[in-house]
Amino acid sequence: MSDVMLRYAEECDKKILLDWKNDPDTKKASINTGDISEAQHDEWFERTQNNPNQHLFIGFEFGGVRVGTVRFDENVTEDFVEASITVAPKLRGIGYGKKLLSRGCSHFFNNYRYDFIKATIKKDNLRSQKLFEKVGFERSGEKDTNLIYRLRRGGLRE
Repeated sequence: MSDVMLRYAEECDKKILLDWKNDPDTKKASINTGDISEAQHDEWFERTQNNPNQHLFIGFEFGGVRVGTVRFDENVTEDFVEASITVAPKLRGIGYGKKLLSRGCSHFFNNYRYDFIKATIKKDNLRSQKLFEKVGFERSGEKDTNLIYRLRRGGLRE
């Protein structure tokens, strides 16, 4: 496994992002568990691309193999940013999640003013909880069936 680099998502990524989103294991781990149609996905992708407060990155290896995505949504009203991650289904369990998340958080802290990054994770999603904790996120609360995690600036473990 080589190093993971990030780039902003592009039009050519739409299909693979939809495939990853509709993967059964992805849906099970996601806050929103329903199937996403191509039309719904196209609308979401267009909104995301045109929103300056949403940052959708594709993680890739040398050679261009896409390994996953990490997204940051800025909430400028409440002054925080929220992270979410998806690892390509065939590449799960071998370390790409940690690389994607740590690379993304490092980029965000280096380029934006926020003091912490938040994540909302389902209580039964133990794999994501462990991943976020490995990177330095700490559990800070609960909301409904979800756990809230926070990573403070300077707390990143790469």
